[in-house]
Amino acid sequence: MHTLKPCLLLFAFLSLSLFSLGQDRYKIKTGDPNGINKWYMGRQIAQVMSHYGIDWLERKEREMEENTSLLLKNLAVKPGMIIADIGAGSGYQSALLSKMVGTGKVYAVDVEPEMIAYLNERIKQEKLSHIVPILSTEKPFIK
Repeated sequence: MHTLKPCLLLFAFLSLSLFSLGQDRYKIKTGDPNGINKWYMGRQIAQVMSHYGIDWLERKEREMEENTSLLLKNLAVKPGMIIADIGAGSGYQSALLSKMVGTGKVYAVDVEPEMIAYLNERIKQEKLSHIVPILSTEKPFIK
């Protein structure tokens, strides 16, 4: 019982320290008009994209610009995993992930019906399996 109090104090101190560290990563400043003037670790956060941005999501330069293969490598995806691609958009990442999960699943979640329609068409055309498109306009964690 005597060791519980110091442990709780240590936990509270570490939690506050980690919280304050995270706050330093965000900056508010002007930038590109397509952004929200909030920056995270030196990169401006973009506006929410609608289905009108599908061509940009599917641009051929994306691998070169974003090094998506390195991103996927660092995720260390293993066969059988179940992955949620929240804000899946056109399914660019979902399609790549579906080839890595083997018998697993990729739940591709988006709020735009047009994005889900595009993804359903992509699944047919590219004969992809293991992707489950989900239209989600609910906010189950917000009360």
